[in-house]
Amino acid sequence: MVVIGVVDGTPPGAAGRALPDMRIGDPAVAIGRALPVLRAERPDAVLVLGDFDAACAGPECGGEALGLANALDSGAVHAIVGGAVATRVRGTAVAPVLAYGLGLTVIDLVQLAEGGSEARARVDTVWADRVSPDTAVARVVARETAALERALDEPVAQMRFAMVGEGAGDPRRGGSVGKRAVG
Repeated sequence: MVVIGVVDGTPPGAAGRALPDMRIGDPAVAIGRALPVLRAERPDAVLVLGDFDAACAGPECGGEALGLANALDSGAVHAIVGGAVATRVRGTAVAPVLAYGLGLTVIDLVQLAEGGSEARARVDTVWADRVSPDTAVARVVARETAALERALDEPVAQMRFAMVGEGAGDPRRGGSVGKRAVG
């Protein structure tokens, strides 16, 4: 069994999203305080999760995730998950998180021949043909779709007078008929 220790590393830039009683300070200091407690649990790896930015423009990289990796002691954590670039800073993997499910962040914990371990981060593209269909989910979707179709076929009102015009007899065209009757 592999034990993973996870630390929240919310950066100061996230202060606008903080709860009223929450104080956001220097994440490197907060993580430094949390590490001894976390290490006492003897995890195989320690990851920092946060709403970080990180990006590279040509050979130059920057952002909160990379700044945090530089601020922490070398090798203090295996990986920092956040930002939009996969790189390595002072022995710490910086793992990107892509929005909208465009990629799956993978962190491999590799046992080194000379002892110890190293985290290696990458992003895998999510392709539909790489995922096995989940028949249980398909049944739920089919059941909900059928319920929605039944609900759409239910009358919502009785008209006292028939509406005339193109598509008036088709209940699914009610929006366009209604617009014509009003305008």
